[in-house]
Amino acid sequence: MSKTSPITFCLLFTCLSHVSALDLYVAPDGQDGNSGTKNRPLASFDGARRLIRKHLEKGKSGPINVFFRGGR
Repeated sequence: MSKTSPITFCLLFTCLSHVSALDLYVAPDGQDGNSGTKNRPLASFDGARRLIRKHLEKGKSGPINVFFRGGR
């Protein structure tokens, strides 16, 4: 086993184990036609569910976080 093998293994493991999460934001002043980002939040739980379903239909996986901004 060469000296580069452990380094290569660590880099490969790091790349494969890194899973990016889908973060969606919902806010009272959002719109369900938005992308669900922090700057362009959705307006409802149903809007978030719609984007989550699209995400899963594309075969994507990993953590999904939905953040709800407070309102009145």
